[in-house]
Amino acid sequence: MPSLKGITCTIEVGGVSAEEFGTEVEGSKITCSIVSQDDKPFTFSLDFSNSTALRHDYRLLTDGMMVATHTTTKKTARLKTSSLIINGVMERREMRFSRFETVDQKLDEMESRSHILKNMGFLEVTIHRAEKQAGRIYRGRDYKLEGIKAVHEKSLKGRAVPHKTVLGVAKYEQPNVLSTTRLDPEDQPYVTFTFRYASKSCLQSEGLIPRSPSPEPPIRDGERQAVEEMSPEALRRELLRYRARDQDERKPAKRELSPPLTTRGSTAKRDSIALEDSDSDEVVFQSERSVKKHRVTEVIDLVSDD
Repeated sequence: MPSLKGITCTIEVGGVSAEEFGTEVEGSKITCSIVSQDDKPFTFSLDFSNSTALRHDYRLLTDGMMVATHTTTKKTARLKTSSLIINGVMERREMRFSRFETVDQKLDEMESRSHILKNMGFLEVTIHRAEKQAGRIYRGRDYKLEGIKAVHEKSLKGRAVPHKTVLGVAKYEQPNVLSTTRLDPEDQPYVTFTFRYASKSCLQSEGLIPRSPSPEPPIRDGERQAVEEMSPEALRRELLRYRARDQDERKPAKRELSPPLTTRGSTAKRDSIALEDSDSDEVVFQSERSVKKHRVTEVIDLVSDD
């Protein structure tokens, strides 16, 4: 359960709390690995109980794409759907893991965005402190979500990426919009949680999850005399034969990916997203203006829980 500066962030995969492996802390950043599973939804839980801030602005990035920006004054928050404003309407989608397969040939449309290719297989939550008081506005910005295109195997530079994040069927509703004032600079979040997700076998191959020792082959009564008469070298070969028979070697498959995600309505000018938290009805949008005092950054928020 990763915790830093009084804030805890956990993930449930398929309704079960995910175990973290290889947790590392560096300054205000904490990183770890979790096991992802084919076609399983995932949910984030945030606990601000031990934080001294009165309001927290947080956003989620999946595979390098921003899919949620929220604000809350509550002590806990859960995030299990995306939220995207298109033509003034909030679009929400379930988040889940899906099998990811590269292609070995060049297609008409290939993924070339460096921030996507670099962050494939990562989930990131960044948190900024904000002033408690927030203003309500009529409508936030329209945002655009562009799905991941086909990825050439060489684009990942040898990294093992067995899964990606996909979004489910869209649901629409009218958003509430807030504006808040951040106390931390945009490029210096108060806390950043980074989760690298991969299959269990992938994490085992990297030594992050210990492998279960192979059971010794059973010796039947009729074979006991023969085994006792074997030379050490013959016995070693026999044991290796038994173990090799039980090994299950798998190789990653390659095929073309499904078409990129599309959403209804016109295309927005900015390639970023705001998503809604199911328990906290706040989402944050950022503006460009900053105040020199305390290096404060003003932001625009969606979906208020106040």
